[in-house]
Amino acid sequence: SCITKLKQFWHIMVKKSTDRNHVRKHTIEQMLGYIDLYDKARHRAKNDYISLVDRYPSSTALLRQYASFCDVVMNSVQKAEKLRKHAQSMENNVEAEEDDDEAQMELEMDAANSAGTSEQHENGRMSSVRFFQNNRSSILKKDIHRVVTMDLIVKQTLLGLVVLGTVTFCITDLFLFKDTAMKNLRLIDGTGLFTVYTVRACFYIRDQLVSAGYGDDDKVGLFKDKIQDYAMRLQRQHFLNYQDIPDALDYFYHAKPIIHVDPIDKAWKQYTHSFWYLGNEFVYRMGAASSTTPDEFRDPTYKIDQISPEKRNVAYIFQNSFRYMIPSFNEVLG
Repeated sequence: SCITKLKQFWHIMVKKSTDRNHVRKHTIEQMLGYIDLYDKARHRAKNDYISLVDRYPSSTALLRQYASFCDVVMNSVQKAEKLRKHAQSMENNVEAEEDDDEAQMELEMDAANSAGTSEQHENGRMSSVRFFQNNRSSILKKDIHRVVTMDLIVKQTLLGLVVLGTVTFCITDLFLFKDTAMKNLRLIDGTGLFTVYTVRACFYIRDQLVSAGYGDDDKVGLFKDKIQDYAMRLQRQHFLNYQDIPDALDYFYHAKPIIHVDPIDKAWKQYTHSFWYLGNEFVYRMGAASSTTPDEFRDPTYKIDQISPEKRNVAYIFQNSFRYMIPSFNEVLG
């Protein structure tokens, strides 16, 4: 999708570039629209790759696909090369080490062979410099004044650029603190919604259970709509927080293992995932739990191997909300 939008943008760009005197407003809007679609597709693809790599870290094929994405779409050659090297080392560590040793030996041999040649080139350059210094008046004649003037202009220009760069850096640094502070405040506000909505969702699921017990199936459906609305808001907020995370929380979102339990077969099993993955999984389970039917709520059976997937999600929400998820959200706020 990213490459398609980029091709469409350049197709319009090439098509319209022949008329340099006038560009229609509709054409500009169309080009800007493709840029916006490309940017959204790029963000969505990047997040999908991060989620897949987090879920399947040992897949070398996935790592190579992610590397191609970084190379072609993200224009991050360094990261793409790092991913390819990681995939290669996973496939065969022994061969990778042997290849590195052979490459190092070849570099050392090339350096030894080129030492004499470099010395010869250096002697030739020194001879050329001395010849030019001794005969520049006869070679340049009247142009020597122009050369000196041009050299002075270049030095003054470089000095001006240094001064301009220093001033720009100081101004940027002055306003950077304000931007970072606002960014952290937005993250704290957005993450705080997780705790509020999680607690409310737990109470609404309880209300579904009580309503089903009293035979009020309409209220069960009403609470279902409220829970799914919370799940949708949380999913959107989690994605916005992910796009705007400070550098200090990058490890917490991507790499730090967070515990949660899941009902598998006849027992609860413990797993660890990143905050980004776990937030998405928890929101999905919240919406699925709200779809439990009134008859299932009225059924007193809660043995893991004897209940429906929806009812398992109800158990998942109550087992993880206060024990694992809310403490994780509070850790972000801290």
